[in-house]
Amino acid sequence: NNLNYYDNKLYVLGGKRISKTGKYQYLENEIEVFDLTKQNIKIDKTYPHQASNATSFSYNDNIIVLGGSIKSTENGQKEFTNKAHLYNITSGYWYELADMPIAKETAGTIIDNKIYLIGGNNGKALANIESFDLTTEKWETEGELFSDFDNTAVTSNNGIIYFFGDRKMCVY
Repeated sequence: NNLNYYDNKLYVLGGKRISKTGKYQYLENEIEVFDLTKQNIKIDKTYPHQASNATSFSYNDNIIVLGGSIKSTENGQKEFTNKAHLYNITSGYWYELADMPIAKETAGTIIDNKIYLIGGNNGKALANIESFDLTTEKWETEGELFSDFDNTAVTSNNGIIYFFGDRKMCVY
């Protein structure tokens, strides 16, 4: 699941649910919206980005969701997606963004209208930094990391990206 904050509400996106028999897992197709003021939950039944381990960001009046895995075999082999979606919270409409260059699970941060993705996994750990400019909708490879980073924790402050993975703390 992903959790995004906007206007004193928490938006829970993605994840999986188990069938009644416990035999199957299904990708979640709803958004749960928890209002922190009213202490209630509303369900939005439109979630087109059905993927596990996708990454998401709150950005202005929007939530942006990128990548993830869309299928997994019994032996754990995953199929990844390169899809990117934008949810306009105020209108309730979903939009498709330009596809990611590499289908993968990843993590990132937003700095000045630009999403930065650090490493990721598409069946193997990845060692690249990619960016998506939200004003031009163009993807760019920013550079290569000194090692592969999978399942990385990422944040930013004052234009500096901090990320942690494989027991290494890094700054970009």
